[in-house]
Amino acid sequence: MLGAGTCQVTMDSAKSVNAHFSASSAVTWTLVGGVQETCVNSRLSPGNCLYQAGADAHSNIIKVVRGTYTGLFAYSGNENYDLNLEGGYEAGCATFSYNPELTILNGDINADTTGDAVVLDLNT
Repeated sequence: MLGAGTCQVTMDSAKSVNAHFSASSAVTWTLVGGVQETCVNSRLSPGNCLYQAGADAHSNIIKVVRGTYTGLFAYSGNENYDLNLEGGYEAGCATFSYNPELTILNGDINADTTGDAVVLDLNT
């Protein structure tokens, strides 16, 4: 899961270290009638939204803009609130289509045409 903060590496002899850092994908939530809503339009946002929704003490609606989102997405929470993950939205999330083929969560993170794990894991 994505995180924030510092990373420290301590080495006791000469070694190689390879690291890959992805750009942060900030999530903006709007409280509408007691429900937190957000519009997802970047590759990292679905995971960030699910992570934040698990501990924010609100029901959540995550609106996902049409497209393919590659990753392994997980929600874990002990809250007694609703979670809606809705796809098919146009950019800006003002309108959407009911066609489920327009929004895809893809679990093939290494692009070898084989899924790598559970694409969407919901744990409550």
